[in-house]
Amino acid sequence: MSSGSIRSSIANLERRIVALNTELAVLEAQRDEQRQRLDAIAYSGNPLPPAVLARIFRFAVDINDECDGVDPLPMRAGLRRTYALAGVCRQWKEIVFETPGLWTRVTVHCGRVKAALDALAVWLPRSKNLPVDISVRLIEPTASAAWDLLVPHSARWRNLELHIGSTESLVLSLANVAPTLPHLRSLSIKGDIAWEDGPTPLVAPNLHKLKITTPFVVYQLPLPFSQIKSLDLTSDTGSGILDILALMPELSSLVLSVRDTDTEGANASSTCTLTQLKSLRYNDVLPPYILAGLYTPLLTDLTFLRLPPLADLQALVERSGCVIRSLVVESRGQTELLEWLRALPSLQRVDLGVHTWTNDDFKALCGLVTEQGKLPELESITLRGCLHEIDARLLSDLVERRWHWVEGQARVHTLRLLFRPVAPKVDAMEGVRTKLLGEGTEGKYAGLKVKVWDWGKEEPMDV
Repeated sequence: MSSGSIRSSIANLERRIVALNTELAVLEAQRDEQRQRLDAIAYSGNPLPPAVLARIFRFAVDINDECDGVDPLPMRAGLRRTYALAGVCRQWKEIVFETPGLWTRVTVHCGRVKAALDALAVWLPRSKNLPVDISVRLIEPTASAAWDLLVPHSARWRNLELHIGSTESLVLSLANVAPTLPHLRSLSIKGDIAWEDGPTPLVAPNLHKLKITTPFVVYQLPLPFSQIKSLDLTSDTGSGILDILALMPELSSLVLSVRDTDTEGANASSTCTLTQLKSLRYNDVLPPYILAGLYTPLLTDLTFLRLPPLADLQALVERSGCVIRSLVVESRGQTELLEWLRALPSLQRVDLGVHTWTNDDFKALCGLVTEQGKLPELESITLRGCLHEIDARLLSDLVERRWHWVEGQARVHTLRLLFRPVAPKVDAMEGVRTKLLGEGTEGKYAGLKVKVWDWGKEEPMDV
């Protein structure tokens, strides 16, 4: 291509750029005009006074936040609904900006964009003196600046969630954190943070929930760990885990995800007594020496993604004298499940992922549940991921064949079936409903609770 052709091409591109900039300026002017017109609308004819609207707004935001997740403060766009309300009209905007309760949940991704810091500096004061829930992702180069914006409000922290980039390592100061944190309920730290200059100790009378992915921070944070009741701990090593658990004797709920290839840990002699622990979840490759060091006399509830070795759990149960009442298994296979059910005859509730199960798998489960003397106290069955093509009789039999047993056998009075969203040729959902709730069953199963629904749909009320 000749130099003349290149110059001509450049000239054409510059003309297009000028035209686009002109069009963009026109569109921005039109947008600003529309915003001004919207702001001028006050909806003065609205019959509800501002105080009532403010309460409605708070209720609406709280309800929608509850639907976002189980955690008290999952990472999400925390204020998107607040701004949506503010964009309706001038009156609503004024109400939103003058209602502190609408600004108590703040989620910010502080990275390389300074606008996130500006937003954080504006949002936090709007909640005034109310307790605040904060979820912040801290990434350099703005991490320290973001932390400096959070610290002046530390006396108002209620649920604090700090996420650090997977390749980051931060050093944050506790020097200016309020010595008393009266509202703090839960603290979640995901990532590698080194803490320094902290007051000794921090007073947090309502702190009962802790989630950490770097165990050594326990020794850097001057917090009252002896009052922690719920701990979610992730670690690459099992070293020192039992010592950390020993700092929290009031634990009632414990989640452990530990991977440790260090065989020297198998000779660990540390032990830990958790006399209040009722709920335990751990990963299938948890080092055996951690479970071997625990004593949990009140343990009743177990939850797993995939089933771990049964022998380790049996040893814990025998050593502690605990009675297991609930088993939740989220995995999609049936491997070893029946062995676990046979080994835990005291179970009252089972919640199982059955995404890959066949009729034969359900038949085996039904055979165990309905066998005289097996699982005699079982009362509630939840199966998640059922195929619509499954023989409905295998599901309804879980209730029917237990309903008439009286000699030492509990009735299965709760059956919850979550089906996969697949267009069926034969619909087991309707088959179960017909067998247990259809015509001619009136009064037959008094007190039975049945829930049958499709994946992705809202769970129905008790039937």
